Amino acid sequence: MSFNDPISDIEKLLLKRYFVQFQYVILLLFLLNGVSFYLENRIHYKFFFFVFFCDLFVTLVIYKLDYDIIKPYVNPYLVVVFLFLWYFSLTVWLYNPSILIFFVLFPFGVSIIFSRKNVIYWSLASFLAIILTIFVIKDMFLLTIPRTNVVLSSIKIVVSFAFIFGFIFYYNSILIKAKYNNLEIDDFHFGDFSSMNNEIDESIFDEKEINYYNDLFKKIEHFLQENAPWKDPNYNVQDLAYSLQTNSTYVSRAINLNAKMNFKNFVNTYRIEFIKKEIQNNKNYNRYKLIYLYSQAGFRHQSTFNKVFKKITNMTPSDYIESVNNNNLPF
Repeated sequence: MSFNDPISDIEKLLLKRYFVQFQYVILLLFLLNGVSFYLENRIHYKFFFFVFFCDLFVTLVIYKLDYDIIKPYVNPYLVVVFLFLWYFSLTVWLYNPSILIFFVLFPFGVSIIFSRKNVIYWSLASFLAIILTIFVIKDMFLLTIPRTNVVLSSIKIVVSFAFIFGFIFYYNSILIKAKYNNLEIDDFHFGDFSSMNNEIDESIFDEKEINYYNDLFKKIEHFLQENAPWKDPNYNVQDLAYSLQTNSTYVSRAINLNAKMNFKNFVNTYRIEFIKKEIQNNKNYNRYKLIYLYSQAGFRHQSTFNKVFKKITNMTPSDYIESVNNNNLPF
């Protein structure tokens, strides 16, 4: 998967969460290091507090924006972070050379979200930064720093590196699984962001906008009922927006405002209704026929189907079949 490739809803959701939670990790590390340097009466605390507030602003912006809006700014952001790190490394590398290990994080961190070419570029940039720092620029920016806590400083650097590395490794493994369709959005139990929220506050829209989204929602319902595109397990909000000649943000908002749920959950209600009607029309469904049925409805995995079915109907598929056979449906 790279930024130039089409990606699924789950990958977008994961990448958005990846970006936001990575900022949380960075903010925490900047804050802890700033406080530590302040207590040690070292001038670097100003640098860390400055970067902390800059990154806090970036985090708030990322949290509010959709993935598609964030995507073009990831590379420029990485460049700024790279330059900040390089400047800091130039000031302390003779005092503590372990600071240079942070450059390893750049090619590793972008390996799952960028093309191989970009990974090579970041690897070369990191390598050149280390070489220039050690052999060319030398002590041009070196500050006078007391050498009393070298061991403690090295421990903080290694722990910070391990924390960031572990975080990136964890999300890389999840993104790889999502890329090869081993995971679906329902396998995750975290909140959506921005337009993916289960419910949007109507007060932020004026009457004209509300009417527009209400009309759009009617078109969405009609299209999904008449064409049943949700039978395709790869069907996503971009496909629906394209069919209605609008954009995915408007579609997501229309669904959220009217159905009080996100696109994936909304589509799943159609899938479950389809399955319920099929079961009612054919009371001889068994465990083996259900495999065909949930696949026909657009579910990839039985575990996902079971969870969604129970969430919507408050019954397991087998319990529902039994209720149908006994003419004892609760609804």
